[in-house]
Amino acid sequence: MTVIEDVHLVFQAAVLGDTGSTLVLDMGTPVRITDLAQHIIVRSGRGLQIQFTRLREGEKLEEKLQGLNEKIKPTTDKLISSTRVIPQSQLPINL
Repeated sequence: MTVIEDVHLVFQAAVLGDTGSTLVLDMGTPVRITDLAQHIIVRSGRGLQIQFTRLREGEKLEEKLQGLNEKIKPTTDKLISSTRVIPQSQLPINL
């Protein structure tokens, strides 16, 4: 997805969104950050090395687009879905 397409999608979401809704935007095929970094290094012409470290607290390898109690619903735009996020204080307690 190009930058122009990204901006158009965000503008569309602004038009479709309403109070209390959370929009999920389909930004296309995910890109591995390692591939992106290697591409930038090659284009820069510099002999830089990539150093891998461990995950830090709070970091994730994969992103979850919806919670357990959320249902994703389509909108009029095929690249934008909608859900209502339930506040933590209103979630049922599972013991």
